[in-house]
Amino acid sequence: MEGQDWAEVRLNARPKRGESKASQFNAALREGNLMSEKRFGAGTNKKDGPGAVPSARKLDEEHEAHHIQTVPLSLARRIQQARQQKGWTQAQLAQAIGEKPKVVNDYERSAAIPNPQQITRMERALGVRLRDGKAHPAKK
Repeated sequence: MEGQDWAEVRLNARPKRGESKASQFNAALREGNLMSEKRFGAGTNKKDGPGAVPSARKLDEEHEAHHIQTVPLSLARRIQQARQQKGWTQAQLAQAIGEKPKVVNDYERSAAIPNPQQITRMERALGVRLRDGKAHPAKK
């Protein structure tokens, strides 16, 4: 019986526990052996070179002040008046057009960037043309 192996074999034995990765990380952090560097654009397929952020570079090279176009005050007032004529709150109008109430609020305080699709949805929900300044019913 020399071919027999009488050594004890354990199944489902748990491996010996050592330091967890979190504790190793914290120990290295305490000792000061840890270095970190911020990598811009990691995991992307940009070919602008290491550490280059193209949008930041373009902004740095720009010297002109840009004005972002917002909703005209006249359109904001027309939206507000049409909504009040219908007896709706901003939340009700937002629900009717499928947007958040903040979008309607931004339009009424002339702070939103105009989106023709949203304006068209408001016109349909309110039943009034808003863009040309005349308060006549929208076409059906």
